[in-house]
Amino acid sequence: MNGATAVPRVMLMVGGRLERPTAGSVFVRDLCEHYPRDRLSHLAFVDRIDGPLEKQWLGSPIQHVRDPCQQVRPRFEGRWGRLAASPLRGQLLKRRLRSCLFQAQGFAKQHHAELVWAILNCPSTILLARRLADALALPLVVTVWDPPEYLAENHRLDPLARRRLLREFERTLRAAARCAVASEGMRDEYRQRYGVDGIVHIHAVRPELRRSPANGLSTDDRLIIGVAGNLYARREWNALLATLSGRNWQIAGRQVVVRVMSGGIQAAASGTARIEYLGWRPPEETIDLLAEADLAYLPYWFDKHHQLSVRLCFPNKLSTYLAAGIPVLFHGPEDSSVARFFQRYPAGLCCHSLDEGQIVASLERLASDGHLYAAAVAAGQAALDQELNLTVFLNRFATLLGIDRRALLPAAATGPQQTAPEQWRCCVAAAASP
Repeated sequence: MNGATAVPRVMLMVGGRLERPTAGSVFVRDLCEHYPRDRLSHLAFVDRIDGPLEKQWLGSPIQHVRDPCQQVRPRFEGRWGRLAASPLRGQLLKRRLRSCLFQAQGFAKQHHAELVWAILNCPSTILLARRLADALALPLVVTVWDPPEYLAENHRLDPLARRRLLREFERTLRAAARCAVASEGMRDEYRQRYGVDGIVHIHAVRPELRRSPANGLSTDDRLIIGVAGNLYARREWNALLATLSGRNWQIAGRQVVVRVMSGGIQAAASGTARIEYLGWRPPEETIDLLAEADLAYLPYWFDKHHQLSVRLCFPNKLSTYLAAGIPVLFHGPEDSSVARFFQRYPAGLCCHSLDEGQIVASLERLASDGHLYAAAVAAGQAALDQELNLTVFLNRFATLLGIDRRALLPAAATGPQQTAPEQWRCCVAAAASP
């Protein structure tokens, strides 16, 4: 390798099947399609291997390995049952990890890896990334989307396994040459905790998907609220529906319609409801349908159980909402990554309460204050111009890998690989990460 365009052979380690449409796989795809195919390989930890799997992804080799942490998930219910099984499960996990490490080493050597890029999105990648890089004597870079505390809870780890995971997470971040993180809050938190100066790396919308900014409400008698992606914050979503139901779906003298583009929704209504459920849509169509709306709705958890994730993670759907050129109603805690982002780019209003009166007040302001509406749209466009765009997204990817930005492929050079199956295209615009 030499010159400004030299790039290392990168082996990506990640949890989950990249060929399936998820928020994480969309994020990875939008990066890897700009990396030279012959200098990229993928190692993916999967829940099960039940038949032949693809050997290539985006024109680069991929190997699927059974996730060791999934293989030793607790079979005993309750806190005491998990504690009793912990020592045995710990020994079994060590053996599984050694086997996975051996497979990963062989795969990396087969494809002459020169750099390990690990996405720490599951316990197995956290437990193996540093060990693999050390065994191969290769530099390590990491990407963090979710705090390890969230992953430990999601995988129902017992207290001992949780402590091991958090300890290894810290060691991995300290050992990594560079680290990408999900938000400014995560960057600041991990700088204070671990002395790591992370690269904030937020998913961006391709420039051709941006729509003209809205000049105002689309009609004189309706208020269309657009929603895209997974509605994981159900309590907040239900509070919005209950508020609209209590107002007979009228806000500022307008009939309210909630337009939802998602793989599935749960909705309860005590009376008449005006919900347009459109299912998954391709990215261009999703953004077009959002652009016809008057505002977008973004809920985030209020409960203490999700407090850390809300503060450190970042919902990728915000980029999609802003690309539609409409303001956003953020419905979530004041101490959150989105609220912090809105301090820099006030692309709408923040409602930090489940109280019906405050929800109504926020909706009425967006529906009746033309100056506020225009300022919010302008702030959203500034966010896209300065932060949530493909140029910044790829620049920070190049910084993470330690390469010259010019070494990445332009969009036109990715060729036919850029065209995705329908199930993929339906996911891209609405993908979201907790």
